[in-house]
Amino acid sequence: MTEVIYVDFLSKKVVKRLNIDDSSKESEKELEQSDFDKLSFFSQIIALGRVSVSCDATKSCVQLPERLRKPDLTVTFSHGFKTDDLLYNDDGISQTLDFQGEGFKVLVPFEAIKAIALTSGGQGRTWKEDNFPKEMTFHTSVESGAPSPEPDKRA
Repeated sequence: MTEVIYVDFLSKKVVKRLNIDDSSKESEKELEQSDFDKLSFFSQIIALGRVSVSCDATKSCVQLPERLRKPDLTVTFSHGFKTDDLLYNDDGISQTLDFQGEGFKVLVPFEAIKAIALTSGGQGRTWKEDNFPKEMTFHTSVESGAPSPEPDKRA
């Protein structure tokens, strides 16, 4: 049995504890670790400013206006927005955002997130899983030292 602890780094509180059966499937453990890595990274950089979250908004778990559903959507979250309801936990990242003058409670679960970065640049990270859409591009500086993906030059 392995204990996994989810921590909200801003409030410095444990938000969830899980006991994982070590005999469970490896792929399920990797997904949980990947989601935890996304939560941990987002928790650290959101304190530095606005954060762009690149996601596959075609997944049914993503909650946002229907007209925005596409495989390469980037959503910006911030503690500095008018709404003070930014929440990030094991369910994902949520906040009421303004879309053409209309507020909408957005939820981006971690399973849909492909990249997270400060909008001002400098800190960012991508997660390249098997389901990473081919048409998705995310242009930012990435701390991993890996080269940024080349822009799609098809016209």
